[in-house]
Amino acid sequence: QADELIGRILEALKVGGSRGQPYIIFLSDHGEHALEHRQTGKNSMLEASSRVPLVIAGPGVPKNARSGALASLHDVYPTVVAMAGAEPRPGPLAGENLLPVVTGDSRKKDFVVSEYHSVFSGTGMFMVRHNDGKHKWKLVLYAPQQPGMQAWPAQLFDLAVDPWERSNVAEDHVEEVASLRAMLAQEVDIEQADVEKKAFDKYMFYTYWYEKHGGADGCANAMTKVYDGFDPEQDAALIERWLGRPCP
Repeated sequence: QADELIGRILEALKVGGSRGQPYIIFLSDHGEHALEHRQTGKNSMLEASSRVPLVIAGPGVPKNARSGALASLHDVYPTVVAMAGAEPRPGPLAGENLLPVVTGDSRKKDFVVSEYHSVFSGTGMFMVRHNDGKHKWKLVLYAPQQPGMQAWPAQLFDLAVDPWERSNVAEDHVEEVASLRAMLAQEVDIEQADVEKKAFDKYMFYTYWYEKHGGADGCANAMTKVYDGFDPEQDAALIERWLGRPCP
């Protein structure tokens, strides 16, 4: 089905009389678990969820060529801007133009990063990938569930020898963890980013759920309807502590 729909788009380009050879980028916003690590859906930094296809065709792009260089969705914006012959906005960017990479040049940065705040995760997840020739390192870090709490342990995988991510070797490669953590810190402040995201979550809950369902008077009743097994006494107290508002 996907092949058919892509074919329709490519055919529409021909029928529409696109001038010259257009650039085409095929990608996805996320992967999908097929019971790897006993998971379905996305909601993790594992390869099945975080690794996506990225195919580029167009003027100057070699046909049937493959690149082993790292890339991320951060690279899409500067790449599309370059395709248009324009300049990206001023200031630092997490991504970079991939057109030189597809013709054989190296990336300016030898690592890529990712940040994810899943609805099914207890906290923010942050990842950095870096290949050094022998190893294909992947470090996953977790922010504390709440400010001041202890963060979950780091996860380090060498995808060159462990593509299924079954062995966390963080304790055996402390220096590599520190090096990768420093790369990630060049792009994002983990603690600050997660604090801001958790504050946004609280604002959204208060504005679009708590207030919309009658505030304190309707809080416990509304939560009982959407969470099977919600305990109006014990669980409501946890909401009060987190939200700073009554939920009797």
